[in-house]
Amino acid sequence: MAERTESALEIVKGSRTTMSIIHIEKSLHLASPDNSASVQVADIAHASRDRDILLEAFYSGTLRRSEDNGSTWEAVEEWEREEPLENELILERSLPMVFCDPENGLVLRLLTTQQYKPGTIAWDYSVALGPRTSRMFIQVSRDEGRTWSQPEQIILSGEEYDALHWMDGVYYGKNGRVTEGTHFLKSRDGSVLVPFNGARLFGDDILNPEVPPERSNPDGNVEWVSGCLIGRWRGDGSGLDWTQSSLVTLPRKYSCDGADEPSIDYLPDGRLFMVLRARTYPHTCQGLPGLHYYSLSSDDGRTWSEGEPLLFGDGSLPMSPACLANVFRSSKNGRFHVITNFCDVPPVNCDPRTKLQIAEIDTETLRVRKDTVTIIEQQDKAVGQPDEMRFSNFRWYEDRKTKDIVLFLTGGTATGDPALRDRVPPHAYRYDIRLPE
Repeated sequence: MAERTESALEIVKGSRTTMSIIHIEKSLHLASPDNSASVQVADIAHASRDRDILLEAFYSGTLRRSEDNGSTWEAVEEWEREEPLENELILERSLPMVFCDPENGLVLRLLTTQQYKPGTIAWDYSVALGPRTSRMFIQVSRDEGRTWSQPEQIILSGEEYDALHWMDGVYYGKNGRVTEGTHFLKSRDGSVLVPFNGARLFGDDILNPEVPPERSNPDGNVEWVSGCLIGRWRGDGSGLDWTQSSLVTLPRKYSCDGADEPSIDYLPDGRLFMVLRARTYPHTCQGLPGLHYYSLSSDDGRTWSEGEPLLFGDGSLPMSPACLANVFRSSKNGRFHVITNFCDVPPVNCDPRTKLQIAEIDTETLRVRKDTVTIIEQQDKAVGQPDEMRFSNFRWYEDRKTKDIVLFLTGGTATGDPALRDRVPPHAYRYDIRLPE
């Protein structure tokens, strides 16, 4: 049975105060078959310009399709996540991310490939192959996601680019670029904008040799940079020709490893707003506790401003660990929102993520309205959920009928300890977030 919660928010307009309520309804989306393996949505998006067709991907590798706005689902594909390579290496394929162009109805899906060696830790950046070998590919569908073209690697337009040197400052085997957990966007000039992030090169490697050991990121001294791929459809609709934006990063006074996991949408004044993730530890000596940061573009994503702290309206700090944040402008009420894990104590690295919230960003001050912060999900100590609980890595879409947000979330823990599984249900849950008019 669905659980209903709601939050009463005071919205002040001029001299008149009205009450606005965000309703949140939680329901089971898909249960883990044996209550052990986690069931988590990796992507969900519309695959039609005119009809309520949804495509959904699970980290297990199952791809599903719904032609009735998510009421019923059919498994349509089993995704091959891994392929053995020489020298005991594995080629890993990410789950596809789907975007339907609202103008021409063509659907693209994007996937990332990277190599890894069994036994190595993906975030041990001194040896991890993933950040050094990641490449991005697209496929195109002309029939609402039923069939797809062969994967085509994204390579920037220009004679200097090829399959190895495929973006500015990127050389396969040394560094790469990825996109995950964000939405693609149709720009005002007709381009398709794909937010990305990846590691900056320091000479021939991604490790920065100038960071002193006592201030080092324990995973390795990388600096993540973010930006947007800018795609233009070819005349025959076979694919897109690509350029890229300027890069955004954060100085060490804000983050010990730059800026990553960008999410973008248009403000009412036509500027693009990008929210960014940052990382802090006590010993890495940032000037502020963990926060999210933002950057602005006035030219449809081609150039971006320096990152600035995302603050509350009164100047106080909406603390947040290194975690996903998504921004969007609601087509229901025109307001600008952020979904992320705010926290009540200074975070360390990726925790705590014990609360997932949605809040409104004032589009004039570009600050989070504290009175609008609404909890979507939070740790429940009454049922024994541990302090390591994480409500993060959500996925969502805007329902075309209601214009409300439909969000999918699977709880987890920082350690992934199987002994906690009874207290951390591994199921995929759906949250219907009804926004005010």
